[in-house]
Amino acid sequence: MLKKLVVFLSVISICFVFVLFPSCKKHTEGEVLARMDGATLTWDAYDGAASYAVRCSFEGGGGYSVNVKKTSFLAPYTTPGDYVFTVKALDANGDVIALSKPIEYHLGTGEAADAVLIGSADDLKAIAMSYTIAFGKTKVEAPMYYRLSADIDLTGKTVDPIGTSSKPFLGVFDGAGHTIRGLSFTKGNTDGNVGLFGYVKNAVIKNLTVEGASILFNKDSKVGKGELNCGFVAGCAVSSVIDNCHVSGNIDVLSDVITQDNAILSAGGVVGRAESGRVSGVSFTGEIKAQFGRSYAGGLVGFGQGSAPDFLLLNSKANAKVTAVGTAYNVTTNASYAYARAGVAVGNLSHAGRIASILAIGSASVSSTKDGTPASQLTCGVFGRAASDTSSLTIPTYNVFYSDTIQKPVGSTSSLGRYQNNFFPLSEAQMKDRASYVVNQADALNFDDYWEMPADGAPILKKVPTVGSQPSLKLTVASEIDGNDFSYDMMVEDGFLPTYFNLNLQTSVNGLGYNLNDVLSKIGADLNALYEDGQTARIKISADGMDDLILSRTISGTTLLRCYLTYGVHATYESPADIFDGYKFIDAATLQTYDYTAAKHITITFLSPQGAEA
Repeated sequence: MLKKLVVFLSVISICFVFVLFPSCKKHTEGEVLARMDGATLTWDAYDGAASYAVRCSFEGGGGYSVNVKKTSFLAPYTTPGDYVFTVKALDANGDVIALSKPIEYHLGTGEAADAVLIGSADDLKAIAMSYTIAFGKTKVEAPMYYRLSADIDLTGKTVDPIGTSSKPFLGVFDGAGHTIRGLSFTKGNTDGNVGLFGYVKNAVIKNLTVEGASILFNKDSKVGKGELNCGFVAGCAVSSVIDNCHVSGNIDVLSDVITQDNAILSAGGVVGRAESGRVSGVSFTGEIKAQFGRSYAGGLVGFGQGSAPDFLLLNSKANAKVTAVGTAYNVTTNASYAYARAGVAVGNLSHAGRIASILAIGSASVSSTKDGTPASQLTCGVFGRAASDTSSLTIPTYNVFYSDTIQKPVGSTSSLGRYQNNFFPLSEAQMKDRASYVVNQADALNFDDYWEMPADGAPILKKVPTVGSQPSLKLTVASEIDGNDFSYDMMVEDGFLPTYFNLNLQTSVNGLGYNLNDVLSKIGADLNALYEDGQTARIKISADGMDDLILSRTISGTTLLRCYLTYGVHATYESPADIFDGYKFIDAATLQTYDYTAAKHITITFLSPQGAEA
């Protein structure tokens, strides 16, 4: 009996000890439900968890761990490759109470065939403008290719514009047919470029829908009194392509009365300010109110201008109410400096290259807060202003259909000149009639590819790309100059627009961008010491099956050797259907064009200098 009692007490003691001193190694019992949303690892909150431990294992070994209290973790952009994430739920003592299954994640290289995927608001915030690569002895910025992998709701979330004038977005952003909702801005920024993308250069933004967006600035929004560019897709787009993007929203900029005459606002439903490049296959539905020193407001583009290359606006639709108010005046003389240009399509056009296949529905109005403002400074219409024309339109413009309630086709001109037969005012009933869009017994809008007629309404865009698939081009840059020999290959991928480059052989050019302009001008800067006054700097352009082209300039002071390489952006102005499809070199000094449409591989070689002391 005593022996049994001892055994019983021993068992009780063991159980008591186990209760008081549990095992230090506690086994997990639950599962953390985790998933990847683009580059963001997210998981459901686990009951009893005080924090979480995220482990990232690298392909080939190694990795890192990080503790977080929230239920998401944005994977930083490191080396492209394959990664595996796991999430542990930890209690208040740091013990593991649950574990996720392994979550695989692939970080793209940023090339077209292996894009970096964007699936959340955090992913948008993490977009890098570019990354640095070595080009010979020079460091240059290479663009990234991004692709939306899901719709994103930004309602109630704060996001900053992607890209600034000092560090622009340089790459490709492919919306892949997805939608971004609830984009909103209520505060200005020091850069003065506001939109999903603030400032883009030599970039492509395509296949994107932006719904329910707003830019609402008042006197408390800390808007600067210099230049302000507002557009839902891009605040300012330089030598870029904006294609197949569709926007609904409202812009309302009501600034304090501004006296400086250089305080300029460009507000557009798609792009605020477009300098060269192409806007095509885009649409906007909404209202734009722009009050500033000088106000340029348009349903599609606020201010569009072209130099080299031209600015093109093609196959686009605006259904907009646009109001522009100018406020600037001279506080000493009381003279008005106010300008207001409002266009249902574009507020102000300056040296544009081509306008074609446009549908404008809505209204445009202008005013000034200062009495005595000349009427010539307050113009509105389908296009508020076209260049400096006051008598006759000279910008090539074709097949523009618009509401007959809009005051004028072009607010600043008294005549449409040679293009008067290319504008078509329509009543509301005519807008809905398919026959209204037949001109000279042919469709004036491309209903086969880009447009369609709904059952009871005006034409709408099919939301398909309107820029053809750009053939891949291998570009080799080489040097034959003693002591500076190198060869570098790069691919011009589908979607990139290598608009132009300068070979600057005397003056250093500072700037960013993996584009021909900056890359080759930087190489030219590296070779400055080899070219002296009186010498002839030369480059050779070669392609299989074509004669070599040699361009040269005699160096004197700050001589520039300028060339352009274009793809699909130059129009033959007299034929509304013809847009060149192919690569072309243009010698800017002579304006001679050399057709490289058939080229698959172009080599640019720096040749030894000729002439004095060469």
